[in-house]
Amino acid sequence: MVCASAVPAGSAAQMQPASPAEGDAATTLAGAALGSVSMGAVSAAASLVPCRRTEAGRDCVRLFTASGAALGLAAGATVGQRGTDALDPVAGGAAIGLLAGAVVGLGLRATLDRSSWLDVLALSLVGGAIGAAPAGSAVGFAAAGAVGLILWRAVPDFTLPDALGAGLVGLAVGAMLQWFDRARGDALESPAMTIRLPLGVGP
Repeated sequence: MVCASAVPAGSAAQMQPASPAEGDAATTLAGAALGSVSMGAVSAAASLVPCRRTEAGRDCVRLFTASGAALGLAAGATVGQRGTDALDPVAGGAAIGLLAGAVVGLGLRATLDRSSWLDVLALSLVGGAIGAAPAGSAVGFAAAGAVGLILWRAVPDFTLPDALGAGLVGLAVGAMLQWFDRARGDALESPAMTIRLPLGVGP
């Protein structure tokens, strides 16, 4: 005995779970802006010590800042295209980092005579960049900072500010790698690039 199926033809495709919606133009633009500002900020911070040793000076810092911002723009736009599910945790981490950086900047502003409002803005942006890519920033800073400290003890001409500069370069590289990892779509599933903050914010 042959029984006819009660399920209409083509309904199997309709019963499949819907794939996550892709981001619209606004989400893509927001991701691009977040990535560009974040990577521009950490690239500028990382370039300060190395560029100080060159004749280019400020032009060197501008070049590193523009390059980091361009790479961040491309990676951020790719993340934004995946929609709010991918972008919201990053934006939340950036907001927490921005607030933390602002608190540090205001504290320095209140205690140091030479600290300016521009310093407060810079620390806020760097804090936001770290919050947007916390795992990569932490690992990069720790690894490069450790190498910098070893060189500080082993090489006479290598100073403590140079060691700090090495740590900042590692921070920028680590943050950039985490942004690239997100752009490939691996960061949301990869435990190696995930950090759990007390407030439940992760990449």
